[in-house]
Amino acid sequence: MSVRIRSLGVAVLVVTALSLVALPSAFGAPPMESVLVDEFGALDSATWGVTHAGYFSRTFGATLGTATLGSGALSLAPIASRGGDVIWSKAPVVTSLPAHVTMRVRFPGGGYRNAQLYVASAPITSADGSKWLGPTQPYVYAYLGTTRYGTYPKITTYGIDGQQTNEALPAAVPLPTGDWLDIEMWLYEDSVRCTFDGRSLTAACDLETALAVTGGFALTFGQFNDIDRGGVVIDEISIEQAAPAESQPPVADAGSDAEAYVGEAVAFDGSASAAVDGEIVSWWWAFGDGSTGDGAFAEHVYAHAGEYAAVLTVMDDRGVTASDERKVRVLSPLKGLARLKASVRAANLANKSGKIPRGYTLALVKKLDRASVSCGRGNLVAMKAALAAFIDQLNAAKVLKQTAEQWAAEVARIISAAEYR
Repeated sequence: MSVRIRSLGVAVLVVTALSLVALPSAFGAPPMESVLVDEFGALDSATWGVTHAGYFSRTFGATLGTATLGSGALSLAPIASRGGDVIWSKAPVVTSLPAHVTMRVRFPGGGYRNAQLYVASAPITSADGSKWLGPTQPYVYAYLGTTRYGTYPKITTYGIDGQQTNEALPAAVPLPTGDWLDIEMWLYEDSVRCTFDGRSLTAACDLETALAVTGGFALTFGQFNDIDRGGVVIDEISIEQAAPAESQPPVADAGSDAEAYVGEAVAFDGSASAAVDGEIVSWWWAFGDGSTGDGAFAEHVYAHAGEYAAVLTVMDDRGVTASDERKVRVLSPLKGLARLKASVRAANLANKSGKIPRGYTLALVKKLDRASVSCGRGNLVAMKAALAAFIDQLNAAKVLKQTAEQWAAEVARIISAAEYR
């Protein structure tokens, strides 16, 4: 069978014989993706490093043992009767959490044998397998026990500074020999759980921080003995980890619709836009009249009356974009005068006694009519004069002060728009 492995991050994960099992639902696992599946129909030297230990692990090297394939399994055996075997992945295989590793191994013979599993920032051997480097800041060290003395199984965890942080030591139980042994390890952001031969160990471990620092984990597995050369048989190795979350696009917010006069500066504010993943790095405006601008804040002056669709496009630090539209209604001076005249007619122009003075509203409207005619003819002077008369006739006794001020402000905007032409 072939090996399927995806290139990942910076650290390395090494295992012996695994078979994939889904994460327990009780842990609320996110969607998982397969990273590596090896059923050892062949030994992929690009994926796995294999070496052997000599007498009492004083020397290491590929020639100090054998690696043979048969019946879909990898058999490792040292030449020395007091030697050992090590296998490790040459590339990082875990770059997101949670991750799940399952191994299926068998220890032939009945001599003293211990098995060790490391999750670390680097392999526990040198690149050529000639040296046993020992725990290089191992974030998780699982000592699975021995086949003869019943040395305790344990899990020891470490921080990114290499200092031990936690340890789980249950009662001593010998490792079985001859039969297949299933080993599973779940790596979570704050803990690790290892199960083998029906027994489970759990220990706290800040793998979230470790992963952020290293970018990936390496796994190294080794077995060592002091009597026979039985070695270890690896049936399968499988690894899965949390699938990358789908990137969420940013949310663009161009602001609410606006209204302005010709020649009047319209303010644009895109600061309410937000990045779901990351941060907004650029804002680009298309004002709808062929003009553009950039930045979270912008201003634009429309030269012609009409309805415009201003579009804001934002981009986050991953290069993902999103857009939002803001409608802008731009009024001509004539349109403004028509609207002002409608407001005057609809206003309650009553005096203190509550009576509407006869002819007062009509007088105001007539002045606005004269202003409209002058505006249409392009006679700015006459238009201004009619509007000045309109303002003069706004009697505080007959028009509420607030209303009078609003109309006066509108007149000023209308004149500015006419002058802009």
